[in-house]
Amino acid sequence: MTEQTTGAAKPRTRLEMAEAACAQPDELERVEYLDKLKNQIRSGVYQPDVRDLARSLANMIVRNL
Repeated sequence: MTEQTTGAAKPRTRLEMAEAACAQPDELERVEYLDKLKNQIRSGVYQPDVRDLARSLANMIVRNL
């Protein structure tokens, strides 16, 4: 079985880590939140529907304003 089929999270690339290190504090919080969410989705813990995704996107847009 591959990592994708077992639900294991992909390791971050050097570029992703460098981008995260250079990001603003709010950006770091957003990146961490999205990473945790991705891991939950990959592992099958969280299975979002369209309303959940729309709500999360709207929340992120409002927080950036």
